[in-house]
Amino acid sequence: MDNQQHIADSQRPGGVVVIPELNGWVSVTDRLPVPFESVLLFGIINAPGYMNECCEMGYYNEKFIVYRSMPEIEEFEITHWHQLPDPPRY
Repeated sequence: MDNQQHIADSQRPGGVVVIPELNGWVSVTDRLPVPFESVLLFGIINAPGYMNECCEMGYYNEKFIVYRSMPEIEEFEITHWHQLPDPPRY
């Protein structure tokens, strides 16, 4: 099976393409999330004294808005995003 077939087979509702090699993560250069939909954000922290990679939660509205778990970090270069999982069923 070629990559085009993988992409066609992995099409999710809402038009999000999930490429198996990225485990559900979508590069911001390939596609942006639906505006105002909360998503996981992965990126690089450009601040001394912190790990280089970070995962936060946020949304997109002409730019990424991050719900900060570390408000002191201002330089967070977002490289990928991921849809949130379905909520638990009670």
